[in-house]
Amino acid sequence: MKKFTLLFFACMMAFVSCKDENGGPDATGPDIEPPPAAEANTLPRQIVLRSGGEVERYTIAYKSGSKKIDKITKLNGAIETYHYNGQDLIERIDYGNGGSDGNRAFFYNNGVLIRVESTRAGQIIEKVEYTYPSDNKITIANSHKEDGNWEVDDPIILEFDSKGNVIKGMQDALQATVSYNDKNSPFLNAEGWSKINFTGGIPLGDHVDISDIVGRRNNPTHTKVTEEGTSLLDLTFGYEFSDMDNAKFPTKITGKQGGETVFTVEICYSGNCNLSTDPDNPDEPNLETATLPETIVMTSGGDTKTYTIVYQENSKKIDKITETGGASTTYIYDGERIQKVSLGSANSEDYNLYSYDGSGRLTKDENFRSSGETGTTTFSYSGGKTIVTGDGVGDLQVELSYDGNENLTNAVLKDGTMSVGTVSITYNDKNAPFKNVPGWRDIRYLIGAPLGDNIGFEDILGSGNNPTGLTGTFDGDNVNVSYVYEFNDSKNPKFPTKVTGTKKVGTEPAETFVAEITYKP
Repeated sequence: MKKFTLLFFACMMAFVSCKDENGGPDATGPDIEPPPAAEANTLPRQIVLRSGGEVERYTIAYKSGSKKIDKITKLNGAIETYHYNGQDLIERIDYGNGGSDGNRAFFYNNGVLIRVESTRAGQIIEKVEYTYPSDNKITIANSHKEDGNWEVDDPIILEFDSKGNVIKGMQDALQATVSYNDKNSPFLNAEGWSKINFTGGIPLGDHVDISDIVGRRNNPTHTKVTEEGTSLLDLTFGYEFSDMDNAKFPTKITGKQGGETVFTVEICYSGNCNLSTDPDNPDEPNLETATLPETIVMTSGGDTKTYTIVYQENSKKIDKITETGGASTTYIYDGERIQKVSLGSANSEDYNLYSYDGSGRLTKDENFRSSGETGTTTFSYSGGKTIVTGDGVGDLQVELSYDGNENLTNAVLKDGTMSVGTVSITYNDKNAPFKNVPGWRDIRYLIGAPLGDNIGFEDILGSGNNPTGLTGTFDGDNVNVSYVYEFNDSKNPKFPTKVTGTKKVGTEPAETFVAEITYKP
């Protein structure tokens, strides 16, 4: 979230009325006008927000076959995971891996938002109550913890037009007004979005998110705030509509105050979204989001194998990985997630099946072999940790922790209640080779921890950042793995072209492994 240099932002959220009203029992709050059927399926896939030379990117994934948001991934890898209830309403947003950075829970009455609770480290730190004096007004009462005590902010009253756009806010001498065009807001069709976002068009506060800029139904054109006749904010929005397939949805938003541009927003709705995050050259494509590994030469245990990666047509999804000698693996997707990996063709009797929960988290890895051998590895989630049990980890239970970029950072191995090993992993800030491959991180949950006897590229080449070192103990022995990288591809300078690793376990001789990577042109 970026800081905007607008004078009024110092006013924070205290721009509306403290007056309390008691609405009738039938007040349902401001719903939005539905779009025509021909415009009802457009969804934003990627958004880039610029201000003051800083850039934020939002990559938005949806649950398979729906308009429900699955995850929003930001430029630094931070993830917001959305959970829905049976009424297609957003009931929780987790921040970080499995809510490791906290969450927000949403409570409804007859489909209308009445309360939001924000939690960190298992403690509620903020509560927001919503009441509806009438169908076109909302009263918002916010309270937050300050030094262990609950502080109550002045209540907020927002007034909406017949289409569901916020148009007015007041507090004593402060008055805010917002006007709109008749085009569609970018998030118009995102399931549940309008039920929890009410202040779009009034970008207040030091930290402004995309939800503060885009409207609920239409696009804001002018936001004005005055105090006793003195202008505090006079923000004008300009729009471009350059996507012919989604002609009534904006592809660019420019916010200006006093003739100066204070922010720009670019939006991509379809295809292979590849918006630039270069603060100086926004129109240049960002190669970092298009980079895909094409060949890997892996040397480990005295053997060298070459792997060639083929992708599905016009996609970043893997079709096949073929190694020296012709052996191959085939990848089958369900949406953006890997559902099946077959050893050979898609119809092979040797394969792994992957299952996920409603939040898109891996819950099961089932191993089937033509010999009749089977095995299942299960995954559960508790306290920000991933718990792994079953065939893939033998008789052990493994607790895994990840950072905001979904890098494995810690693992605790237990035999019953006894710890038999712990490892910690550090990373650089460069891109891992499979960063742009959908689903890779989900099924390669132990990347960075090559603790087995046979080290493959799947053990060391991830989708977040690149591991630089592993330290820990396993079965009574000290374990150390170090990594050295080379970056020699001028077209993909932040992706490694070679990694050399050294693994040392106890008193055994050190083992060296090398992976050389080339990328698709």
